[in-house]
Amino acid sequence: MKLIIVESPKKAKTISAYLKDKGYSVIASKGHVIDLPKKSLGIDVDNMFIPFFEVIKNREKDLEAIKEKAKVSTTVFLATDPDREGEAIGYHIEREIKKDSPDKDIKRLILHEITRDEVLKALENPTQINIDRVESQITRRIIDRIIGFYLSPFLWKRLKNNKLSAGRVQSTVLNFIVEREKEIIDFVPETFFQMFAEFKNNQDIYKFNLLSIADKKSPFKNKDELDNYKRSLEKEFKIESISREKKFVYSLPPFTTSSLQKEAFNRLKFSSYKTMKIAQELYEGVKIDNKITGLITYMRTDSVRVSDLALKSLRFYIKENYPEFISPAIRTFKNSNKVQDAHEAIRPTDIRLTPEVVKKYLDPDSFKLYELIYNRFIATQMKPSVWEKIEVKLNNNGGIWEGVFYKLIDIGFEKFYPVSKFNVIEEFNLGNLIPYKITIKKRETSPPPRYTEASIIEKMEKEGIGRPSTYSTTVSILLSRRYIERYKNSLKPTKLGFTVDAILSNYFKDLICKEFTSKMEEELDKIETRDSSRLKVLNEFYSVVTSSLNNSQSFDYTILKSKYVQGIQVYYSEPCPKCGSRLIKREGKYGPFFGCERYPECSYTLKIKKGKNRNNINNKS
Repeated sequence: MKLIIVESPKKAKTISAYLKDKGYSVIASKGHVIDLPKKSLGIDVDNMFIPFFEVIKNREKDLEAIKEKAKVSTTVFLATDPDREGEAIGYHIEREIKKDSPDKDIKRLILHEITRDEVLKALENPTQINIDRVESQITRRIIDRIIGFYLSPFLWKRLKNNKLSAGRVQSTVLNFIVEREKEIIDFVPETFFQMFAEFKNNQDIYKFNLLSIADKKSPFKNKDELDNYKRSLEKEFKIESISREKKFVYSLPPFTTSSLQKEAFNRLKFSSYKTMKIAQELYEGVKIDNKITGLITYMRTDSVRVSDLALKSLRFYIKENYPEFISPAIRTFKNSNKVQDAHEAIRPTDIRLTPEVVKKYLDPDSFKLYELIYNRFIATQMKPSVWEKIEVKLNNNGGIWEGVFYKLIDIGFEKFYPVSKFNVIEEFNLGNLIPYKITIKKRETSPPPRYTEASIIEKMEKEGIGRPSTYSTTVSILLSRRYIERYKNSLKPTKLGFTVDAILSNYFKDLICKEFTSKMEEELDKIETRDSSRLKVLNEFYSVVTSSLNNSQSFDYTILKSKYVQGIQVYYSEPCPKCGSRLIKREGKYGPFFGCERYPECSYTLKIKKGKNRNNINNKS
């Protein structure tokens, strides 16, 4: 009997079905079984940063089951996820098995998709654990543990709340969201005016915007000038110019983790967590015609690369089914310099499994996500859409008006994956040049938009903060810690988030700035490619940690009195019985309470009882 070890029970079930009666047993580790100790640092920072890994509490039985299965197996295959974390999980399991069975034959299986062919192919070409990837992941784990171990207690002590946490990636992302909110708070809108003329010809409406009057250009600050100009308008407009040009719109690359989460949010209104949960299920396997198969490739990737075989299959499928849509030449897409390129882009495992074929086997949300992935992929090898851009300028009494319209010439790939957001017309025919409506509209400049889940993940990718496997988790942690909240489909920092960021930004800015966090990701990549080492990276990192800790010894509580942190204050109806100052509503680890505004000089607090009467309180001093 041969043993295959995977992470997910569902993946184990899928692979078991592929290998039925072939002499294989498949078992799931259910994620990590080995990690650093929960209640201590677990790292000897004075002795080459040696980590002390141990069996995770309550995972002892799972590990023993794996070891017992391994004992009676001729060969063990480690088929944990094909990323650094999966490599480390496999590495720790291998070490545990070798303790009892030192001569056991253990091999590594890399599965980028959970299909019968991929599993059989991997079994024919097993590898060994990639120790360089393991080194990189262990370094990441040590870095994140050190930051959490030193920074989190710093927050606990200052805010009297041991439920708080700090992290290398999460604190940097929190800072992005907080800084954007500060821009919004500080933004002073400016008023301006726009003027529009609308023409109607049958059912078509053509809208023109006033660009300029003599030497004054849009946007216009003075409404009186527009009112005066409006009164001077001649009845009929004159055509100043008409220009036409072809505009080619090309298909987008296949999905990466971040682009999938962005599109799923924008098109389907799925949270990043929901998107990744469904994608995981599609990757691990769906039962179709009584056979389980993975429908998409591995969903944690930063690459737009597609295998030659998949590309060949896609183009053959398009030629057979949609010959009029295929792109004349093979379309290729380039990765940015920051991309690891460890996996292919996210794509269907079998192009013949169309959304129509699999629809009856999927729940509605899974179908929507699969359809999105499928259509995006099939569009990549289709010809561009061709539009005619028609730019028209009109003149009336010295004022120049502009209208831009688009007419579709050839729909191309957009039949399957529309992306254009144009002012579309069937035919351009203004008819007479007498407008049926002229309006002046008051506008205000807008602050920058709040980040959405999609745009903050896009920001993380652009800045090199985190990796595909951490994007969704980072947002989830910030939400669960109540550092941020969802607000009208966007992300907004809470008062607690402002407070935590104020502390970390003042005392640990060198650790949570985007430059340092991005550099750490690059250093981790270098460990995997042997261009750096664990010890070198950790020594450089720890010097920044110790320097930041030294700078944080004298804490200045005035940083918590900024307008951003304080927000709208809620005061108790009676003064502090100890010092006579006001009692301010605050959030603590046990919920809201009133605390003296002179804290820490005065530590008096009043606990708020649950119920309708929020002033019904218990004395706690």
